[in-house]
Amino acid sequence: LKFSGDQLYTLFAPNSFDIVLCLEVLEHAKNWKQLINQIKYILISGGQLILTCRGLRCQYHGDLGAGYNDYYRFTKEEMSLIFADFFIKSLIDDDPIIPGILLYATKPTIVNLDLVNPLTIDESYNPRND
Repeated sequence: LKFSGDQLYTLFAPNSFDIVLCLEVLEHAKNWKQLINQIKYILISGGQLILTCRGLRCQYHGDLGAGYNDYYRFTKEEMSLIFADFFIKSLIDDDPIIPGILLYATKPTIVNLDLVNPLTIDESYNPRND
């Protein structure tokens, strides 16, 4: 499926997907917090998330044309904070060939809905470029 990140709430019910792949997209989302919240919203409890994004060692390439701008770079520590409400199974940022972030995480199977609320990201949190 291909669609805009801000469409996830309107296209899919909460807890709709067993697995979400978000590959090399996050750094292009102007509102990356909203995109993360929407991913958390549509993923079922116990669902798997595989996410890759650009790390600090990746060069910014600015406006790529056709609206594909390059806005952010993330660190391993930032990914740990952003997904503190998930079980992080693997978080890699030290590949010498592809200098980015690889996250493999599971949404917890819990009853406490406060921990999986789609609006859990602190709006004041900003990885250096907002």
